[in-house]
Amino acid sequence: PDLGEVMIHCKVASFGTRGPVVIGSANLDAQSGEHNSEAVLIIDDPALRTQFDTMFDQDFAPDRATRVTRDMLERDSTWTRFRQWAVFNLGKSWL
Repeated sequence: PDLGEVMIHCKVASFGTRGPVVIGSANLDAQSGEHNSEAVLIIDDPALRTQFDTMFDQDFAPDRATRVTRDMLERDSTWTRFRQWAVFNLGKSWL
């Protein structure tokens, strides 16, 4: 925020309980691979992995995240479900 930036569009991932952390801007789709400048780093550092796992646990703590279930989605109104369908299906044709 001090530099006037409010967000970095970055993805982070880890798999399992040990090993590297993946950090980057890459999207996992053909569109991004062909048309965007994408970058990914794989960092195998146990200290960073520990910090990452702590951050992940905090982000998904019950007071900060809500688990979305199929039952919750099925209770959405017909109008909401139609809008979601339209955005998904029409959005694909614009990308």
